[in-house]
Amino acid sequence: MSATASQGNAAASWRWRALIAVGAVSGALALTAMAQLQQGTTVLERGRTAPGDGPRESPQPSPPPRNHCEVIADPTVRRPRVLVSDILFPTPLSAWRLNELTAWMGEVDLDILVTRRAQGFSTDWEPIQESHCLADYNVLVFREAHRGSVEGINSLANGTFDTSPFLGHWPAEYLLRPRKFGTSPPSLKDYDWVHHIFLNVYEFFNEALPGYPQRQQSIHLYPGGRFFIDQEYTLPPEVTLFTTQSFVRDHADKCFPKNPKVDVFGGPMLAKDAVKARKRLHEPGARISACFTSLGDRLEKGADLYTRIAELYHSTYPQDNVIFYGIGNVIPTVDTVVFNPMPQQQLDAFYRDEVDIIFNLERTQYRNGWPLGSEGVLMGLVLFTTDAYNLNERNGFSFGSEVNIVTEGREDLTVEAIHRYTLNRHLLLEHSMRGQDRAWEIFGHDRQMGVILSEVGRRMNVSHSLV
Repeated sequence: MSATASQGNAAASWRWRALIAVGAVSGALALTAMAQLQQGTTVLERGRTAPGDGPRESPQPSPPPRNHCEVIADPTVRRPRVLVSDILFPTPLSAWRLNELTAWMGEVDLDILVTRRAQGFSTDWEPIQESHCLADYNVLVFREAHRGSVEGINSLANGTFDTSPFLGHWPAEYLLRPRKFGTSPPSLKDYDWVHHIFLNVYEFFNEALPGYPQRQQSIHLYPGGRFFIDQEYTLPPEVTLFTTQSFVRDHADKCFPKNPKVDVFGGPMLAKDAVKARKRLHEPGARISACFTSLGDRLEKGADLYTRIAELYHSTYPQDNVIFYGIGNVIPTVDTVVFNPMPQQQLDAFYRDEVDIIFNLERTQYRNGWPLGSEGVLMGLVLFTTDAYNLNERNGFSFGSEVNIVTEGREDLTVEAIHRYTLNRHLLLEHSMRGQDRAWEIFGHDRQMGVILSEVGRRMNVSHSLV
């Protein structure tokens, strides 16, 4: 499927049916829209107010929509069962991963499987226990090594779930499953679809648990995750691919010419119900703050380049009220204020309240892609980026002069661009708003997870008709 076609599907509503048990009414009623499910409106209730039914009572206000946690917890609600496999969840890091999972939770009964957990990342689940409905989940631990890190989830909401019987049940790490599905051992037959975050996660899953139909699997094909454009790969042609960068799509076409593909360039950086927060105009002389974040290799991420920019700025304009922050794996110097990595919600608040400029100084051309730094742009930060692979143009993002291109070896140009904002606060605000508006168009739900959910819903129905 072309990028144009995929974007055309983005606004389409989720078309899977959900079944709700209704009090004393025997059987279940099929509903065609999730909005009807959330509002609690049934076919019978709509029929009582139909024309010709005689005198009607005064209309009653509709109950408020149910949030996704309430739907997940409701044992009378049965939606399509989807398994998402990942290498990190639960973790408070990475907006795109957190938003991808909440989008699935809003539309399906979601289980989350970690076949092999990546090392070196936080397992602190407390910051996301409300946003990701963890009190409504049990954790089935398959390896003893993970009981201490995630088993505490089972004690939420006065839970007493014992995970001991599941040790060794699957050759995987652990599974998060809604409590409403009880304590029976999991089976791949439970699921209508399996979706993988990264290519290597697909490989881990199919090596550990072979036999699940390939036509009912999809991969969110991000850069990395063992997918590199200088290597060759093979996949069964039935697997659906969601490509996140133009170079990922080009290499996927080369390696997997027969697989169905849908372009979702960028990443699910915004939740469906996100609210845009605008920056305000600075008073003359007010502090301007820049920030650089890195959880990876310092050289690849350009941490040394950021240090040189900060040092040059302070030596060139010592009178300016400009501060340089660093978060994560950065180089601490007298010219930067360094923080440890923050949970995503805390990072968003930090960007919103304390930062004006975000730096993405990626050196590698095909390892990560344009989304690095986009969390800050979505919060109204002005982006300075190397754009090492010209992805603004190649992905069709079309950011303009509101994005500043950093050229290594000409750090003086970057210094002058920052200084220009200290002299012209109106320009800083203008670039903040223009970049933020464009980022919300690109990374919003309708052009990201809305596309994926619609396509998987369509393919799931087709797959089931073939079973």
